[in-house]
Amino acid sequence: MSVGELLERSLAYSLGSVAGTKAVSLGRTTPCAEWNLEELLGHLDDSLDALYEGLTGGRIGLLPHADRVCGFRTRACAVLGAWAAGPPEDVLV
Repeated sequence: MSVGELLERSLAYSLGSVAGTKAVSLGRTTPCAEWNLEELLGHLDDSLDALYEGLTGGRIGLLPHADRVCGFRTRACAVLGAWAAGPPEDVLV
């Protein structure tokens, strides 16, 4: 399995996992004992933001999306699209 296929499968699984999530569920506990669902989604969104920046050579936002679930979905789709598009022409290291 290629890295792209693994990324696509993991994001599809993650998106399916949050598909029915409502705002009232964000305070629920997670297997990560120190984080509730909202905090875990914030962490995942931040990680996807950093991955997106690396893929596009762009900048990440400083403020999280007000709707954690929507923000996570948006960022996951953006990362997948950036991966599919390939690397930017100029890469700064």
